[in-house]
Amino acid sequence: MSISEFPGVKTPPKYESEFLRFMNPLLDAMREKGGQARPREIYDLIAHRLNWSEEERTVTNKNGYPRFENQIAWARSYLVKAGYLDSPSHGVWRLTDKGKDAHLDGPDIDAIFRRVLETRGWRRPAQKPEPRWNGNPQLKSKRTRP
Repeated sequence: MSISEFPGVKTPPKYESEFLRFMNPLLDAMREKGGQARPREIYDLIAHRLNWSEEERTVTNKNGYPRFENQIAWARSYLVKAGYLDSPSHGVWRLTDKGKDAHLDGPDIDAIFRRVLETRGWRRPAQKPEPRWNGNPQLKSKRTRP
């Protein structure tokens, strides 16, 4: 993705998940709404700020949910896991103290993405797993039965 797809960043993130481009617009929209808002308010504000047409907003993913809203929801999920947003009650999004002044550049977005993936077990930290047979080829071929 190019830097033009990431409003306000100096360096684009290295990861290419589409939802990452909505992290800063989401934080900005939350600040504009006073730090707390309902999702619909945020979707509308981001669409307006990024000049998304109604047609672009209504494109759906496979399950019929608007892709635009889905991408923002994923960005929100990662920002919650990283401590920038929370939800004081159902259907309400809120900036945390950490999120109030945050402006994320590419490396910050990459760090959030990596951290969340690792905590969910989707990606392991860079380390080589030990083979089950401990490197002994004789153990690899032997099977024991009770």
